[in-house]
Amino acid sequence: MRMSVMTLGGVLLVSLAGTAHAQYTQNFDGLNEGSLVGQDGFFQPVAGSNDFQVATFNNPLLFNVTPNPTGGTKTAVGSQINSANGLARSQNFVNWDAGPVWTICVDVWADYQGDPALHGNNVGSLSMQPFGATPYTNQGLIMLFYYVTPGNVDSKIAIGWNMHLDSGADVTPGAFFSPDNINQTYPQGAFSELSPRSWHRVSYVVNYTTNTLDKVAVTDLQTGASTTFVTAGTTGPVGGNGNWNMAGGAANAARLPMPTQFRFFGGGTAGGGNVIAFDNLSISLGDALCTGAGCPSADFNGDGFVDFFDYGDYVACFEGECLPGTNADFNGDGFVDFFDYGDFVFAFEGC
Repeated sequence: MRMSVMTLGGVLLVSLAGTAHAQYTQNFDGLNEGSLVGQDGFFQPVAGSNDFQVATFNNPLLFNVTPNPTGGTKTAVGSQINSANGLARSQNFVNWDAGPVWTICVDVWADYQGDPALHGNNVGSLSMQPFGATPYTNQGLIMLFYYVTPGNVDSKIAIGWNMHLDSGADVTPGAFFSPDNINQTYPQGAFSELSPRSWHRVSYVVNYTTNTLDKVAVTDLQTGASTTFVTAGTTGPVGGNGNWNMAGGAANAARLPMPTQFRFFGGGTAGGGNVIAFDNLSISLGDALCTGAGCPSADFNGDGFVDFFDYGDYVACFEGECLPGTNADFNGDGFVDFFDYGDFVFAFEGC
C-alpha cells in the first residue's frame, strides 16, 4: 500500500495517495487474482516480458505454489512457462531517498517445472531500479536467487548479492556473492542450501550514506531456523577491502543518483521452466532484520481478536493515551517512533 501519515483532529490517518511509496508492504492477499501489473502501482518495465501473477496457493493454473507457513491466501508468482513472451518482470516505485538506512524483507519460493534439458542457473531476483548493466545508472544492488547445480531440477538454491570495489567497479564482473562464499562454506551453508518448493524469508539492510550492504539474514519458514551475517570487513577471499559496496562504490564515489523503484524478476533460459514466488514484502526505513518465522500479533488490546479496535487503541497509545499494561513501543527497541507505527500497521495487515 502507499502509506503516508498525517494528523487530523488528533487522529492519525493513513493516506493511500501518491506515486511513490515512502515505505512499502504487500502480502498480496488484498489484490485480485491475475496480473500484478495495474494493481497497487505495479507496472511492466520491459515490453514483451511476462507479468507476475497474483495467485492463490495450490492453484494448478498458476504453478501450484505451496502455502506459505506465515502467509495468507495469495502470493505473487512469475514464470516463463506457457508463453513466448520471455522472462517475468513487475516493478513499482519506492521513495528510497526518504532516509539513508533501509531494511528489505521478502519471502521467496522457487521450483522448476519445465524441460530438464533447459534447466539454467538464474531463478530470479529482487532489485533496486533503475540499475542497468556496467556502467551502472543508480546506487543499489541486486539480490539474486540461483541454482547451485544447474541441470538438476531438484538443485538447492543459493542467494547472492553483487559487490563493488571502493571505486564502484565490480569485485568480479557479473558475479554475485553469498555469505557462504565468504565463510568458505558454499554450497553447504545457510545461504546456499535453500530447498526448492519451500518458503524462506530473506532480509537485508542497506545504507545509502556509506553505500553498503550491512547485514543479511535467511530464515527457513518451515523450521524457523535463522542465520544472520554482518558484512563489514568480511570480503576476504573474494577481494575488495572488507566492505560490501553497492553500485557507486564507497560512499557513492561514482556519485550515482538514488534508485526510485524495485523490481521482481523471474529468470531462466529460453524455453525453460523456472517459477519464483514472492510474499510478505516489506521495504522499511531503519535497521530491523526480519529474522523470525512468525508475524507479531496486532491484537493490541488483548481481547483475542485483531480488528479496528486494536488499530484505534494503538493510535491512541501512540499519541500518549495507552490502555493499562500497554505501550506504543511495538518493535521493542526502547523508543516510540514512526518505526513502531509502521511495524504495527504491517502486523495489522497480516505481515
